[in-house]
Amino acid sequence: MAMSIRFQRYLDDRRIPYQMLPHAEAFTAPETAAALHVPGKEVTKTVIVKAGGRYLMMVLPAHERVDLAKVARLLNVNTVRLATESEMQRLFPDCEVGAEPPFGNLYGVEEHVDHSVLEDREVICPAGTHHEAIRMRMNEFMQLTHPTIADFHAGGTKRPGGDR
Repeated sequence: MAMSIRFQRYLDDRRIPYQMLPHAEAFTAPETAAALHVPGKEVTKTVIVKAGGRYLMMVLPAHERVDLAKVARLLNVNTVRLATESEMQRLFPDCEVGAEPPFGNLYGVEEHVDHSVLEDREVICPAGTHHEAIRMRMNEFMQLTHPTIADFHAGGTKRPGGDR
């Protein structure tokens, strides 16, 4: 499977510059970072959750984990669970499961980006396959996706002006 056609058309139609990054087959974001020889913090991963009867896309650095309890508090719901593979196939039919690009707006899925993603000037993200990623400027990523920015990664809460 090649890069998601929907994703590629979206970027190309808007004349957004991006760099294709082919890599050895990788099934996790840390594996993708290793295949690309970049630190895990530079590669984003998408985690699809179901909360309050709706699906959400949570975007965070490859080396981080989603704290489902934080997501539940953020959304003011009692339970949050990871989406199943069959749910992900239904939501992202033109993508390989686990390689969804962090563009929830293309798939009608509300998107939340962990604040730690914003620390870099560029974003490297899956392109819909387990052997391709793209690199693009962070400001263009944010302008295209209009995500909610929040703190939902496992670990401490980062405060402005402080380490944690």
